[in-house]
Amino acid sequence: MIGIKKTMFLFIALASTMIPSVNATSSKTIYQNEVAVLMYHHLANNLHNLKINADTIPTSLFNSQLSYLQQNGFDFITLRQFINYLNGGSVPPNAVLVTFDDGYESFDKLAYPILKSKRIPSVDFVVTSATDNKHFGYIPHMTHQELEQVTADSMTEVQCHTNNLHYLVDKRHDALTAFLKINGKRETMEQYQKRILNDIHLCKQQLEPINHSPIDTFAYPYGIHDQKSENLLHQSDIHYAFTVKDGMATRNTNLMEIPRINGGNPFITAADLKENILMAANPYGKSALIRKAKLFAKQLPHHKSFWVLCFLVLMLIGFKGYKKFQNQRS
Repeated sequence: MIGIKKTMFLFIALASTMIPSVNATSSKTIYQNEVAVLMYHHLANNLHNLKINADTIPTSLFNSQLSYLQQNGFDFITLRQFINYLNGGSVPPNAVLVTFDDGYESFDKLAYPILKSKRIPSVDFVVTSATDNKHFGYIPHMTHQELEQVTADSMTEVQCHTNNLHYLVDKRHDALTAFLKINGKRETMEQYQKRILNDIHLCKQQLEPINHSPIDTFAYPYGIHDQKSENLLHQSDIHYAFTVKDGMATRNTNLMEIPRINGGNPFITAADLKENILMAANPYGKSALIRKAKLFAKQLPHHKSFWVLCFLVLMLIGFKGYKKFQNQRS
């Protein structure tokens, strides 16, 4: 029996040496007929600035993430290649699309030079009312001139992130999905539709002279969306929309609910990002299941049901102990 086990072990070990490493060159196919859409927001050189929000990452980390993916066989594609794929076209194995939300100035100053040096295409979803508006928010946004600069070589596209709907109305709704109050009264469906259609029109109107391709793509603020907002986007000739939901994009993906993988958290290392892509591509693989189990175990103590279960178990143990004590006395 020991001899058989030893032989099997040696066979498995030998076979494993014949399997190409995940860290192989671009010839290694990790996944195919899928696209990993990466999501970023803001970059900063000064680590102190990371206190701005959890979506701000060091420039050096962004650079290392992209370099690591290139070295490990991932192939970066343009937004047009991605759209063509969604409509039946092909993409290379290990395809990745880089997206940014909000149109922050850090994209022009920090991200774009890195992307350009590596010949990596990208798309930035812009809040157009923030363009040339120094009083919009606490993070500077790109100017009209900067938008023209980053789109000049056609490696980067700019698309809609609304004109001025990027704010929360309550915990579940933003200005895109909520019915606002006008003079103390809740707006009607007609007023709501008119407001949304006008906003998207303004967003497209500002970006169309800059972009080299149609303004037909959208990223939902905060990832919040519903059927009525999707319908209005369709009316505005927006045919593709990105969420913040994790996952790979496939040809079966709802074109108005395209998932993305977050790369823009300061705690996501280059190796972590690659692992997150692999888990999204193979959600039922061994490594994905192990990681999900660890995450579940880590989060479990924070669930109320966990403590209720602990209480019931302790009650059961106490009851059995009491019964045993009673039996011993009798």
